[in-house]
Amino acid sequence: MKVLYYMNFSGFWPLSRYAAIRFEDVIETSVPRASCLQIRLKSGVKLSLYSHRATLIRDLIERFAVEADTNSQTFVRALSDCNTKEPGVLSFRKGDLIRVANPADSYLEKGYLYGMLNGKAGIFPMEYVEFVDVESVHAYESGTVVPDIAASFG
Repeated sequence: MKVLYYMNFSGFWPLSRYAAIRFEDVIETSVPRASCLQIRLKSGVKLSLYSHRATLIRDLIERFAVEADTNSQTFVRALSDCNTKEPGVLSFRKGDLIRVANPADSYLEKGYLYGMLNGKAGIFPMEYVEFVDVESVHAYESGTVVPDIAASFG
């Protein structure tokens, strides 16, 4: 995604500049006010953008961020519920399948994974999940699951 923003240096206005942001780098998007969109990146940078279509833009960014991570084929299954209101932390229910993004990321050292579920992305504690092989996930999604595999998905 490319963001156009204006800078004001020493009375010179407007100086426009483009910034390229990869969807894979988006951790969280929120709309704290009707016309304000906030985007938090993995690098820790927090962007605030202003538009009367902030909610629509947020929804599009979240969809593209999930789709952008097509290289990730690591899945985990939730062993128990994890409910949180912390920004950037993923909530889920027992049995949910979560696609893990960047499984070799630095979150592993801290006991967390970064993943996506139902269009939302965030970190979550490793102790709440177990890894699932990709073949079982594809079989489950296609409806060709044998009963003992289906039972393992809660």
